[in-house]
Amino acid sequence: MEENEMEYEGGKNIGGWIIPDEEVAEYTANRQALSDFLTEKLSEIYPEVIHGGEGSQDGDYVTVDSTNLDYGVFIHLDPAEVDKFMGFENKNDYLTEILFFSEQERLYYKIPGMLDLEGQEGSDSWHDFISKAYEERFNKKYPYERFVY
Repeated sequence: MEENEMEYEGGKNIGGWIIPDEEVAEYTANRQALSDFLTEKLSEIYPEVIHGGEGSQDGDYVTVDSTNLDYGVFIHLDPAEVDKFMGFENKNDYLTEILFFSEQERLYYKIPGMLDLEGQEGSDSWHDFISKAYEERFNKKYPYERFVY
């Protein structure tokens, strides 16, 4: 049995996350739906979709070959992302949001000095930047909380 499939008392390691036994079937199905959706939709846009992180501490992810791009698309297949995906009635809206965040991250880090601010305690720069861009793009309030280190 691979580390990624290890059994734990009361749960199972799926993609680097311990999922309670009673949630394994639903979580696995939803996670697979997310992975399949990303593979299908991103393949329509990018030349290569890559699945990685199997067995790593950070868990599984989906990304695109960004060798010839000036930006990347990177999605962890973690419980929070699965929940987020399942919360979208229209899954194409989820894709639009994922691509929006990738685009905005590229724009943000092109601003001189922004890379140096990353992770600094009390830095609201990213949150302020993305909130404004989100509200402008989608014409609604930014729905996510500020990430605090």
